[in-house]
Amino acid sequence: MLGLNIIFIDIPECENGYYGSNCSKQCGNCLNGQPCDKHTGYCDKGCQPHFQSPLCKVCEDGFYGSNCSQKCGHCRNDEPCNKDTGHCYRGCQLHSQFPLFQECENRYYGSNCSKQCGHCLNGQPCDKHTGYCDKGCQPHFQFPLCQECQDGFYGSNCSQKCGHCLNDEPCNKDTGYCKRDCQLYFQYPLCQECVDYLYGNTCSDVCGLCKDRETCDKRNGTCINGCVDYVKGSRCDESPNSKLQKEVTCNNDETSFHWPYAVIGIPVILLMVALGFVVFLKRNQNQPNSKSESVTEGQSPTQTSLQNYDSLTISKETHPYATMNSEMNESPYHNLPLNLVHYERYSAKAAMSGTPHNTAWTADKAIDGNTNQGYQSNSCASSDVDNDKLNMSFWKVWLSPSAFNIAYLQIYFRSDTYTRSTGFSIYTYNTQNFYPFIDPKHLIYRHDPMSGCPSPIMNVTVNYVTQGIVFINERPSGYTSNCQGDNLQYTGIELCEVKVLGCDQNRYSFGCSLLCPSKCKNFHCDAFNGSCTHGCSNPNALTVDCLVCNDGQYVSNRQCVPCIGHCKDGAPCNKLTGRCDNGCSNHWTGDFCEICEDGFYNRTCSAVCGKCVINEACDKETGKCRNGCQLHFKLPLCQVCSDGFYGDDCKTPCGNCSHMEACDKQNGTCYHGCIKHFKKPTCDGR
Repeated sequence: MLGLNIIFIDIPECENGYYGSNCSKQCGNCLNGQPCDKHTGYCDKGCQPHFQSPLCKVCEDGFYGSNCSQKCGHCRNDEPCNKDTGHCYRGCQLHSQFPLFQECENRYYGSNCSKQCGHCLNGQPCDKHTGYCDKGCQPHFQFPLCQECQDGFYGSNCSQKCGHCLNDEPCNKDTGYCKRDCQLYFQYPLCQECVDYLYGNTCSDVCGLCKDRETCDKRNGTCINGCVDYVKGSRCDESPNSKLQKEVTCNNDETSFHWPYAVIGIPVILLMVALGFVVFLKRNQNQPNSKSESVTEGQSPTQTSLQNYDSLTISKETHPYATMNSEMNESPYHNLPLNLVHYERYSAKAAMSGTPHNTAWTADKAIDGNTNQGYQSNSCASSDVDNDKLNMSFWKVWLSPSAFNIAYLQIYFRSDTYTRSTGFSIYTYNTQNFYPFIDPKHLIYRHDPMSGCPSPIMNVTVNYVTQGIVFINERPSGYTSNCQGDNLQYTGIELCEVKVLGCDQNRYSFGCSLLCPSKCKNFHCDAFNGSCTHGCSNPNALTVDCLVCNDGQYVSNRQCVPCIGHCKDGAPCNKLTGRCDNGCSNHWTGDFCEICEDGFYNRTCSAVCGKCVINEACDKETGKCRNGCQLHFKLPLCQVCSDGFYGDDCKTPCGNCSHMEACDKQNGTCYHGCIKHFKKPTCDGR
């Protein structure tokens, strides 16, 4: 029988750190310094950071250096850099610096240097990672990125100032347009210029009588092409008959009153100037008997106070100035607002507090049509300030037969004492039982005594439907003034003329030729432009244009436009502001709930962004990560792991699946089995 000899060959095992048939190959950089598989060289437990599985000898794409700890720069087309030197083989992306292309050029920032810096102060570069201008912005740019204008400015260099937008809202920062409307009397859409026939910083001053009915310069009121006949001056508001009066000294009871030279040009807005002399002659011929009672019979001057305000009466005006004849139709002023005190079919009553300084200087003198501001004209309503010693005084006019759409007042103070009217107020009233000092809601204008003296002639915008106008002045305890010549203790009435310019209560424009629109409440409208500043007929209408928007619409640029945001529970936006009063739907933000929050995307802002590099927000329409993914996530959405990794964070390597298939990216399973010597289901061990 033959015997079999079995020979045992002792094959030595490789030392830790080496592998292969002759143990000549050195292991790679296995995780935590563990040995590799001594046959295959694979690091079964994974690699040290940024080494490529399974041998862990070369860097992953995007890293370089002896320990793969250095990140590649911004190579062209996102190609990997040389894994030893870090150099980009075919150049860099735009705005990255040679040779490693890891730092952005000046004026660019971001992970791929694709974002341009804003307007940093003195042209300094921004932070190349965040884009922040650490030293501040150029004027009127918004910190820290300095790419957008601050509220209140607009234009490519943010140097242009927004106009007077409604409710002081900021304008559009590109165009300067006000989003909804202008403040009163400014012209849409920039709201920087007054509407026609008004001028000044607040558009509250009324133009004079410019030639050919042109509007005046909206900054300073000058008439560029001259005036209509009968008026002169750069603003066409002076009478050609204005003359300098000589200084006069009146001695009475050893008291001297020195009257300064008067009068500067008298503003004229009505045909009164054109017809004044004709009517004056008629008045002398007819010698009508017109009377005005300034105080009730038997009342002493010291009893005349605001407690007796409504007991002061005045007889109806009967002088010729209270009516107009057919000459008005031929007048150059027939296209202007009417002086309601003197127009035919209308009448007015005047009253004032205090004792007339002269028996002829009664309340009705302020509505007699004579604009002479000298005391000798006997055409001023003037009380005895020194003897009455009142700390509150008033003058009022009541228009008949009904309320009127009053545009503005022209007030002519006594030229020698106008400084004593400092601090005056104008009120409206629609009932004889009106107490202005306890009813401030009817206040139209108040002169600030700290701003200096009033002008001898003033225009005061009213723009209100009313029947009565009250001029009030008071000297409360502690009253102070910056007007030289003001009486700080007592006040009185010193008015030479008050013109009440306006139309019938349902008309507007400078010829009173236009009817207020029916959409305006009670047919009451803006005296200048016809807008519904006093409310709308339809209680659901909005703004002075009386727009009626459907649910899901709001007012923008004077029209109804669709809501742009996504309100909570599908509610419609506020029809006036466009905002969502009860908040935004999930994941929506912004003033109008129109901005998808960072981290979400698509039309409904319901899809969650993937793992974008350095946690940047994805594109809010497509969901794409503009500057790449976090490590081991797959472009473009960065929502799934790259082949060879799995798990929520895509940090766990996998592989060794049969046929080179990728493992399941959630749980690492190789569904069609493993290559030889590896175990199911994840094929990561033998």
